[in-house]
Amino acid sequence: MRVLPIESKQITFVQLDNSSNSLTVHYHTGEIRSYSHVNPEDIEHLLSSSNKYDSLVSMFSKWEPTAD
Repeated sequence: MRVLPIESKQITFVQLDNSSNSLTVHYHTGEIRSYSHVNPEDIEHLLSSSNKYDSLVSMFSKWEPTAD
């Protein structure tokens, strides 16, 4: 399990678990959201990104439902 600080007014840090491909987002408000079955390439991209917040937002946009 890795803890990745995120420079954001909303998100405090992200926990990454490569063994289960899961991601847990910890917000400054105390809210915690967990995501399972995260694409390993997305996790690697987040880890190597110079702007982790933008990379995380990009990942979230893939998970949002699209309007028909």
